[in-house]
Amino acid sequence: MNGSSKYIAAVFLLFVLIFSSSYAQKKNKSQLEKEKKESIRKIKEAEKILSQTSSKKKHSIGELYAIQQQIKQMENLVGSIKGELTYINSDIWDTNEIINALGDDLEQLKSEYATMVYNTYKTTRGQTKLTFLFSSSTFNQFMMRLKYMEQYGSARRKQTEQINKVKEVLSGQITRLEKQKVEKNILLKEQLAESKKLKELKSKQNNVINSLASREKEITNQIEINKKSIARLNTLINEIIKAEIAKSTKTKNSTALKMTPEATKLAESFASNKGKLPWPVETGFVTKGYGKQQHPVWKHVVTENEGIDIQTNSSQEVRSVFDGEVTKVAHIPGLGKMVIIRHGDYFTVYSKLKDIFVQTGQKVNTKGSLGIVLTDNEGVSEVKFSVWKNTQKMNPKFWLYPR
Repeated sequence: MNGSSKYIAAVFLLFVLIFSSSYAQKKNKSQLEKEKKESIRKIKEAEKILSQTSSKKKHSIGELYAIQQQIKQMENLVGSIKGELTYINSDIWDTNEIINALGDDLEQLKSEYATMVYNTYKTTRGQTKLTFLFSSSTFNQFMMRLKYMEQYGSARRKQTEQINKVKEVLSGQITRLEKQKVEKNILLKEQLAESKKLKELKSKQNNVINSLASREKEITNQIEINKKSIARLNTLINEIIKAEIAKSTKTKNSTALKMTPEATKLAESFASNKGKLPWPVETGFVTKGYGKQQHPVWKHVVTENEGIDIQTNSSQEVRSVFDGEVTKVAHIPGLGKMVIIRHGDYFTVYSKLKDIFVQTGQKVNTKGSLGIVLTDNEGVSEVKFSVWKNTQKMNPKFWLYPR
């Protein structure tokens, strides 16, 4: 294989290795970095919430939920770092392969250049160019030698250019490899530090669980009180929605609202935003999802949740997830204040509020302020949020945008 084709082979290998694998990996690596940043944001958010709940003398379920959120996000963070290390190791392997291939090409080009110089020497018998030309026995031989020297000179120049190009690419790959090794060492240190934090958090979680377990009677009594408060809340929501239906249809037996064209349009708009609605609080995480919920300490204790509970910062503003009209403002013993917003034949319910900024009949916009979240006597700030269509309960998880 001559120098030109060898250089083409080197360049081809370079593009195959970099663009067929590394390019695709960089796209995934970019996603991992994005996930890592999001995990760090959520860890900091949970840390702030945890600092508020753990400021009380007694350990609380809210504190446990905040620690569990930190652990979940820390595990995601460590997973992202491991993923980045996998891609870095793959990149380093690719770069080494490129360096080895380019090194082989460079040696081959140098060997071919040396052969070319030796052949020139043999052909001219060590004579100078002018002596070689003018020692021609005929004019035709003179012209042939001149043409030969021009072609050979051009080939040698091209060979020199190719050698320099390969050297340049090789130098760039060696620099790239050094950067990759530095990045790998940084990631390894980061992984070690986060793994240590994760271990400490799990130890802290066990301490809180043990502390809560020692107060089983006190906490299970509180669970029963909460169940009664939630039952009163759900009964009240049902009664309010049924009253709205009866008022619109002028009959007690109907199960669906009779809507004006404006209300129908609003309901359709609400439905079309399923999975894209903003959260009722700007920061926070879900502690209890929709449906049956197992207690984090006593696995035999199961509660039924008709919405979701979002733990957040104290004094956090609670906001409407969509345009609508305030149907009812009420107070529920044990759950603070409640606001119901109507969006056509859909209703969103916000309870566990301390202060209310709206009143019945008031129009509200998406992200419009409704009030301030309630902080209980254990330092836990939590809003309960639910979605209904007429009297049918719906899982809020599928309505809010994922985060």
